[in-house]
Amino acid sequence: MITNYHQHSHFSDGNGALEEYVQAGLRAGLAAMGFTDHAPVPFFTEWTMPVTRLPEYRSEIRRLQRVFGDRIELSMGLEMDYLPEADVIAFQKEKVLALGWDYVIGSIHYLGHEPDGQYWSVDVGRETLERGLQTIYGGDVRRYCDHYYATARDLARDGRFTIMGHFDYTKRFNDHGRYYSDEATWYRQMIDETLRVFAAQDIILEVNSGGWRSPCRSAYPAPFILRRACELGIRVTLDSDAHRPWQVAYGLSRALDRVRRAGYTQVARLLGGQWRLVPLAGMEEDRAAGLPDPAHDGAAPSSAQGGNSLRSTPCA
Repeated sequence: MITNYHQHSHFSDGNGALEEYVQAGLRAGLAAMGFTDHAPVPFFTEWTMPVTRLPEYRSEIRRLQRVFGDRIELSMGLEMDYLPEADVIAFQKEKVLALGWDYVIGSIHYLGHEPDGQYWSVDVGRETLERGLQTIYGGDVRRYCDHYYATARDLARDGRFTIMGHFDYTKRFNDHGRYYSDEATWYRQMIDETLRVFAAQDIILEVNSGGWRSPCRSAYPAPFILRRACELGIRVTLDSDAHRPWQVAYGLSRALDRVRRAGYTQVARLLGGQWRLVPLAGMEEDRAAGLPDPAHDGAAPSSAQGGNSLRSTPCA
């Protein structure tokens, strides 16, 4: 019953056709996959899907559902940026969400504006991050983290999102505690405050194994965050944030271990349009039966919104 609800194809910033991802998922023994290319935004980017491609994207997913639906459950989603500006929200509601989606992952890739008025990206590269830390936050990393997690709380309260993408994304370039310690009292307090809002709003957290491919070399969220999420009854799902077909099952076995060690006994799965809790035991059996997990986080081979189920605890 291993699933993956977060991947990107050539429709946005990934490589490969949607069908290649399905084939990779079948080879990996996945039971379900969701497509989540980056949703259009009303300004130019090099990595979001143009709004003109939405019909083609939707049509291709429906075709794949017809062709492969008896072998793997496929769902139609998006990863959509949370930006609080009124014009962005109106565009998203009118041009994107109005089409109807199985679920929407909410993520924060932009935070604040640079001096020239352009949106500042928190994930494009270390140089861009450090420029924003200086020009927007005066070099104060704590102010940056406070802004990020306050925005994450607003995302949770917004009502348009099902899943929070890469929750602790502030650590993307924080390898070896370069900018801050995640053991700092102020940071732990921010995390706890934010998780309490997520619990109240019943937002699902993804355990994103793609973090093991990022500069921080750590899945999102960190183990201490996942343990606290479990204590608060926050549901989780496993995702690889694939940008190439070979990454579809990347790190999912290791992510499963992390979820179990955090105290979870169930994870969320989309079934019949509803997010249901399913036992980890079934996933453990899949792995024991020989579910491939690419290099156990190793190298590549050479070559709107779904409804929520009745609330129950995902933990022991």
